[in-house]
Amino acid sequence: MSDRPAAFWASRTVGLAARALPRGEHRYRYRDEFVAELHGMSRPHQARHAISVLTHCWSLRSELASPPSTPSEALMTTSRDPLLCRTHAHHRWTLQVDPDGHRVLRCTRCGRGRRQHRHGITHVDHAPRSWTTGGGGAA
Repeated sequence: MSDRPAAFWASRTVGLAARALPRGEHRYRYRDEFVAELHGMSRPHQARHAISVLTHCWSLRSELASPPSTPSEALMTTSRDPLLCRTHAHHRWTLQVDPDGHRVLRCTRCGRGRRQHRHGITHVDHAPRSWTTGGGGAA
C-alpha cells in the first residue's frame, strides 16, 4: 500500500455518512475512522469504500442509538459449567426429584440431568437447580 491521501470527494462522502450518526462522541470518532480508512487506498477502492460507508450509515445509526446489550463475545466465551462437565469427562451425580415426581440423576456442578425410567436412562437438558433433593438415597 502506498501513502496515498484520501481523495477530497471520498472524504466528503464519508463525512456526510458520519453526519447521519447521533450527535456527540460517536459521530466525530466514526468520521475520523472513516477518513483514516481511506488513506492508502487506490481511487477506485476509495470510491467503493465511501459508497459502502454511505449506504450502511443508517444501520450503524440504529445500532448506536439502541441500548447496549451483552456483547456476543462474552456470551460465547462465558460458561457457568465447569470444564469437566462441559467436556462430559466427569459429573458429580446426585439423586433428585423433578416437579413431576420423576427421579432424576442431576449433576450438582452444572445441572445436567438424566431421568431414570424402567427401561434405561434418558438424557434431559439442563434444568433449574431449584429442584428438591429426593429421598437422600440411590434408586
